[in-house]
Amino acid sequence: MTLRLAHILIRHQDIEDSKVSLSMLEWATEYPPVSRTRAAAWQLAESTAERARKDPSTFAELARDVSEDPITRDQGGDLGVVMASQLWNWPQVLDALAATAEGGVSPVVETEQGFHVFLRRAPPAARRLSGARILLSHRDAPFPSEVGVLRRPVARSRSEAKRLAEEIYRRLRLDPGAFQRLVSEYSDHLDAERGGDFGTWSNREPTPLSRQVATLDRLQIGEIAPPLETLFGIEIILRAADRPRSEYAAGTLQFPFHPQDPASKLEATSAAERAAALLRSEPALFEKMQQERHSEQPLRVISGRDTQAVEDALARLEAGQVAPEPVLSSTRYLLLKRLDLSVLPPVPPPRTELPSPARMDLADMVRNAQPALLRTEFQSIAQQASALPGLGRDAARELVRLHETGATFTGLAPDERVEAFQRLDAEIEVLLGAAAHQRYRALAHAELERALMTQR
Repeated sequence: MTLRLAHILIRHQDIEDSKVSLSMLEWATEYPPVSRTRAAAWQLAESTAERARKDPSTFAELARDVSEDPITRDQGGDLGVVMASQLWNWPQVLDALAATAEGGVSPVVETEQGFHVFLRRAPPAARRLSGARILLSHRDAPFPSEVGVLRRPVARSRSEAKRLAEEIYRRLRLDPGAFQRLVSEYSDHLDAERGGDFGTWSNREPTPLSRQVATLDRLQIGEIAPPLETLFGIEIILRAADRPRSEYAAGTLQFPFHPQDPASKLEATSAAERAAALLRSEPALFEKMQQERHSEQPLRVISGRDTQAVEDALARLEAGQVAPEPVLSSTRYLLLKRLDLSVLPPVPPPRTELPSPARMDLADMVRNAQPALLRTEFQSIAQQASALPGLGRDAARELVRLHETGATFTGLAPDERVEAFQRLDAEIEVLLGAAAHQRYRALAHAELERALMTQR
């Protein structure tokens, strides 16, 4: 379920200075604090919402004039395409959006970032968009260190990255043909290996690059956008001509590690290499090893969207073959088996309607889902929950272990699955405490709801 959103943020003196973007991740910023009271911020948000409702077409202009989210303000408050499940941490936002028609302006909503006014845009006419980028990362950008996408260490500050991006953009306005050369010289992202290409996307599909794709949607082919701030750093984006993309289906054995923990990476490397050596002599063990690691769901790989190493490894294989060596992809090693594309389920069309307020509870979801789907989803839930703010490394590891032992659900009847989940949930509550446990349950609810809608 996807939403096309823009927002205006009004802050007040009680807000932490770093919390200025509607994001689950901490996003450090050099934005100055504000002195207005909470009451004054609410009044300003209400008057801004009233102005926007009178003429929603002025929303972008209002955002540039009024919004205090420095990440989205210059793009008219554009948040791109957002999955409803991404907003699990803000149920009040979902409630407000559910009461707002497409093309309409929401009531004022309060979050820990301040007061928000949302524009719920109608879905755009569907089209495919290809792009390339120059990424200038910086030490305050949260994604690169978390997901391992940089080709070299970066020490520059956010302000230094912004200044460099403006200089590169100035040079590109004088000589657009220099884009590929400047990608090679300056871009910090691994996709610089393929000229900055970050793939082809529908402007209506959910993607972690939603603001980048929304930027492409405003460009003509060959046009270059001004610097865009994202969770990766500062990006200069070129809209490229659409072209055919290779698509692969792959079975995987995954060996994740924490990018900031060298011991974790060494352990994952050793485990992946041992598994690869065994499979070189006995490739028929691949499916059994998948079952042991609860990773039976096939992976869809489209050229331009994954790392070049993964794409190259699959391109060298025939259907049914197992790659001889593990491949590094972000913060995990993969052992790949190329599959026939027919094993992939059809991609569901994006849905834009919000669900009824009546929702299944977690027990209902566990009862109705297939065991293989539950195993995959609880792996994802464990990885996301282990990054909850304030959770120490030991607690994070224990959380992952509890999911590995308590969320297999193999061979269990529906009611038995519910009992297994309830036992797991009780252990997690003891581990996390009441407040963090509520956030865990909200995350689990959003992930399972999304998975069940895809399953249907």
